[in-house]
Amino acid sequence: PSYTVANLENNSVTYYTAFLDAVARHASGLQNLQFINGCNWHICAIKRSLWNALGGFDIDRFPYYLGMLDFCYRATAQGMEILYTPDAMIDHRAGVQPPQNDDRMSTTERELFQKRHHDQLRQIERWYNSEHMVDSGERREDFYRWLVGNSQ
Repeated sequence: PSYTVANLENNSVTYYTAFLDAVARHASGLQNLQFINGCNWHICAIKRSLWNALGGFDIDRFPYYLGMLDFCYRATAQGMEILYTPDAMIDHRAGVQPPQNDDRMSTTERELFQKRHHDQLRQIERWYNSEHMVDSGERREDFYRWLVGNSQ
């Protein structure tokens, strides 16, 4: 699926997480080394001092889907920068998969994330595909409700 245009009908936390990750990567085209507002679990390197200062991942609130994005948003809120390096490579041999189809946990995790990062999520609109919203007839309010939740 395309994550360059939000599917407001899709309320899956898996889709929502992938959308936020894609927004960060698509913001500037990502052909070059650049700073982004967040990344997902794909690959990252974190300084131990930053990890310790932020208390690591908040696995109590975000155990499966949004933990890395939550960590990134907390880091950027403290003035840290996330550097995207498109040429970096890693040999990834194993990983932990979140439980499948746990809608209740997924919804709770998404709502907690939206509440915690409300202000940062509101910043996305400044540059994210606003012309497409106008051209397609999507209402900006519907996009905000989907992106930020009901804590507006």
